Amino acid sequence: MKMYPILAYLCALLISDVVSASDINNDRDNEEIYRKLLKIEYNNRVFAYLSTQIIAKNREGSPMGEFYQAYYRLEVLNKSLYENMEKKLNFEYQPNLFTRTRGKLTGYISSVLPVTAGMLVSIIQPYVEKLTVLNQVSPAEHSKFFSYVLAQEKAQLKASQVAVERGWSEGAKVLREFIENQK
Repeated sequence: MKMYPILAYLCALLISDVVSASDINNDRDNEEIYRKLLKIEYNNRVFAYLSTQIIAKNREGSPMGEFYQAYYRLEVLNKSLYENMEKKLNFEYQPNLFTRTRGKLTGYISSVLPVTAGMLVSIIQPYVEKLTVLNQVSPAEHSKFFSYVLAQEKAQLKASQVAVERGWSEGAKVLREFIENQK
């Protein structure tokens, strides 16, 4: 089975509405970009929470399952932090049916089809750029939260890269270490 169609499918599910650093022009544009990227990030966290929950359960007992269990624990931490920040950010968020459905669907598909850590790298790497922009245009008073947002995504990227190089279990260690450092 060729991996490219699966990768293209997962990329399409995860990455949409591309915004780059070159889109930052003025304060009004920054506010618009900030709100757009904030919604994308909240959608992405719901997507990741739902999909990793399913994959972790369905791949339990395997090195890939170990990785996704650590990834899911990160998303549990993220869920709590993000929900606590909604009011402070003056951001009311409710995941729509599409976001919930694609999270669950991706979880089930990834539970039965072969998924590689390289696929995760190719999905996460371009998303880090979006979060870098979000970090740049976010309100200064919430810089600690937005630094965390970027850091947790970079931890996912590093874990996936380590999984490519040394296996799923080693990638899981990177995620567990990141979570432990948040306490």
